[in-house]
Amino acid sequence: MFVFVEHRHRPGAGKEREIDVFGAAGAEQWVCQSKWTEGRKTGIGVLKKLFEQGKALQDEEGRRTIRMWLFSHDGLTRQAQDFAPKNGIF
Repeated sequence: MFVFVEHRHRPGAGKEREIDVFGAAGAEQWVCQSKWTEGRKTGIGVLKKLFEQGKALQDEEGRRTIRMWLFSHDGLTRQAQDFAPKNGIF
């Protein structure tokens, strides 16, 4: 059960700071990004930005458990597929 869900959350000023969906379920905080790009797979750069956002929230606001999720219409490149599980991205 979610305690809160925010769409288009901005934890701070600056480029690449907007999070598509940010929520909390118990002790877990969820950071979710969605990419609706047809005709091409999402690359590792998007996942690296998501990873940085999750880590920044964890460091800046003292959150203990951050779950990072990426939803991609046409899937991920091979490099992104390798990066995701190694860095805790679902």
